[in-house]
Amino acid sequence: MRSIGPVIAMSIVCLAGDAFADPAADAKAHVERATELHSRGNYGDAANELAIAYSLDPAPDMLFALGQLSAKVNHCARAVQYYKRFLASKPEAQAAAAASEAIEACKSAAESSPEPDHVAAATAAHSAGKYDVAEAELIVAYSLDPKPDLLYALGQVHVQRTQCPQAITYYERFLAAQSEGAPAAQAKEAIQKCRTNPEGVADAKPAPLDIPSPKDQGGASEPFYKDIIGDALVGGGIACAALGGFMYTQALGKLDDAEKAPTYPEQQALVDSAHQKRTLALALGGAGVALIGGGVVKYMLHARTERVGAVAIVPTAHGSFVTWSRRF
Repeated sequence: MRSIGPVIAMSIVCLAGDAFADPAADAKAHVERATELHSRGNYGDAANELAIAYSLDPAPDMLFALGQLSAKVNHCARAVQYYKRFLASKPEAQAAAAASEAIEACKSAAESSPEPDHVAAATAAHSAGKYDVAEAELIVAYSLDPKPDLLYALGQVHVQRTQCPQAITYYERFLAAQSEGAPAAQAKEAIQKCRTNPEGVADAKPAPLDIPSPKDQGGASEPFYKDIIGDALVGGGIACAALGGFMYTQALGKLDDAEKAPTYPEQQALVDSAHQKRTLALALGGAGVALIGGGVVKYMLHARTERVGAVAIVPTAHGSFVTWSRRF
């Protein structure tokens, strides 16, 4: 892979020290552990710690680092997903080129060994009472696809591990993304129980791991046809098109009447009226098509989100690698 430049020589202390100036102290602590583990060549555990940090403070900056570390431990399918998500954050050209080259280097290995279903693995581990394994699988699942429902599940797992502070963190992060619906009410109840009994509120016989579906989340993922703006555009477009069709029919009627007019002045008046109605009909039809097209585009963009981030200094096999500008 091409060199990223002189900044590679910078100390990875930059990641642990200045990079997390604002986010939670827990995230910073995990980045510090990732940095230490990386310095000892323990890339797998370093990746795990960085994934935990990402679950606490999801910044696109970390995705490139997770890709590098995953590739180091031969998790190429996972690395490719991280690199692609990093590219989706629209980084600067140099970082984007490095990620694209890394994807090509990992491509064949990723195709021969696809990434497993981490949510299914977490569910199985939770059912078996292996809550530490369930947590680890959910952390990886979230780092690959940061869905709020996984934060809810992480809160559940930490409750079973009698880790109330961590449970509250994940429940609150879930509520920040989804404040309505049954899962939100359950998250608020769990937070209250944790605050009442911070030493642990684990159930003796826990229910199966509950990962909310979109329909449970109070409209978090509504069907495209419930997009109000899209509905208004399409509805207005249909109305315009219908009115245009009606006006065009009237124009044709006026022309028919003109052919039967008894005098020339009456004929000309009917023809002029027909032309006006036809012009109005065409204008309404064009407006209808434009409005319907706008509505379709709005439906296509419904619920679309875009995460944009910058880059920072993160560990690599050669000491560190560069990302730009966002502070963890």
